[in-house]
Amino acid sequence: MKNTNKGTRSKDSADRILDVATELFAEHGYEGLSTRQLASAVGLSIATINYHVGSKSELYGKVISRLFMRKKHS
Repeated sequence: MKNTNKGTRSKDSADRILDVATELFAEHGYEGLSTRQLASAVGLSIATINYHVGSKSELYGKVISRLFMRKKHS
């Protein structure tokens, strides 16, 4: 049976999306960044972005939470 490490790939994709989204939200703001722009920057489809991180507002919340946790642990 083939082991594709799907869980690992999924986490890697979500982390990559969050990394790029953090930069783009900082540069363009919430209103200035579209999901389409993010998908293009990450190299994934909008559907894949939504699958991994949810809606734009959910993504923004995850970006903010991630930044807060990094600050808290630094």
